[in-house]
Amino acid sequence: MAMELWDALDGAGGLLEQLNKDPSMKDRVNDLSWMKSFFILMQFIDGPSLVRAIRLFPQDPWQVFEPQKFGFYRDTWMTFVNGRMKDPEGKNYITSTDGFKYGIAKNGKFGDGTSADAWAQRQLTQVLPRLSKDLSGRPDVVPYRDEEVRAGGDMEGRTFVATPGQVKAMQANPYLVVNAAAQPDGNYFVYYYYPDPAHLNPALKSRVSPQLWADMTASTYAGADDPKFKAHCKQLIQDLVLDMFKRHYGQAVAISTDSTVKDGLSIILDMVSIHPFTDYNGRTTRFYLAAAIFESAVKVSGAWQGGAAPSAFISDFDLVTPKGDYAKQVLAGTSAVANLRAAMVAEFIKAASNPSYGPPKHFDLPAWEQFPNDALAWARGSTNVAFGAGDWDTIRTRNFVPLLDSKLGKNWPTRN
Repeated sequence: MAMELWDALDGAGGLLEQLNKDPSMKDRVNDLSWMKSFFILMQFIDGPSLVRAIRLFPQDPWQVFEPQKFGFYRDTWMTFVNGRMKDPEGKNYITSTDGFKYGIAKNGKFGDGTSADAWAQRQLTQVLPRLSKDLSGRPDVVPYRDEEVRAGGDMEGRTFVATPGQVKAMQANPYLVVNAAAQPDGNYFVYYYYPDPAHLNPALKSRVSPQLWADMTASTYAGADDPKFKAHCKQLIQDLVLDMFKRHYGQAVAISTDSTVKDGLSIILDMVSIHPFTDYNGRTTRFYLAAAIFESAVKVSGAWQGGAAPSAFISDFDLVTPKGDYAKQVLAGTSAVANLRAAMVAEFIKAASNPSYGPPKHFDLPAWEQFPNDALAWARGSTNVAFGAGDWDTIRTRNFVPLLDSKLGKNWPTRN
């Protein structure tokens, strides 16, 4: 993110140096600070929510989110941006301001030069809890989950709508236990459980210790507050996370559209399916891939990922889309964000280079109209997609299936 700004400004005849030295350019320096923060907001939320925010609240698009949570995210993001700026070739692991070395990836692959067992154990016990702690702003390390988590819904006012194709993808997920009720319109109301001792997908048997599996399948629990349930749940989550890291050791960080390839996308899809913590799972898992990309200086969609980290236009589709198809969505979203940022950087340079131009007109750029079309290139064909006032409530409530149906009809890829 910061790298693309500095590179563009340095390429504009020393404009960055002028901004830093000329007191009359104070407003442009403030514009630059604003843009850096806004670029991080682009990673903090998904695409439709971003469009809604800038259209409803152009003076302060941050107000639709919790400022404190964004502040924690921004600070963690800048740790990695600053670390990579000091080491653009990715020769060293990124270290936090308090001296914590992440050691997620190097040379484009997951690992830190130690053995698979040692690396996986460190990711389990130190790195992933540390990222969750930083992103949540908690004062101490976040513990692994020891409770049941049910998601979705099939009750009036609390429904999770999934298409036939999405239900099929969820049922193929080895971590989930899925309940889907067909509706007259051809869609389903779905609720599902992340792994816990009372909701075990048989496909997980080979991913946990034989003794734990035997203990869980032989146990009768007196509810989710049963101490034995909580102990088994925590051990189950740790076993699954450790197994996930071992399977991805030495695998490429870069995203592949091949469903059979273990890569940066498959590790976060596994991670969000395990749901290792009680909160911040989506944010932590997506940031883990961004962190790996920062450390190993990987390029995706033609852009260094420090400038355009993985951006799923609709992040809610992670659990309801086969990996290869979701990779296409992420790559399209990443490219769309990179294009939008490039337009905003060009607008900033135009304003900073011409004092009579006035403030940058970022939200008036035609690039905003192109943004959803670039991001939905995997689905829209020749259809032009535009969001307007009639979509804001649908986006706010995250009803993305009806949203896409209204724009693309009911035959978009992965729907059926």
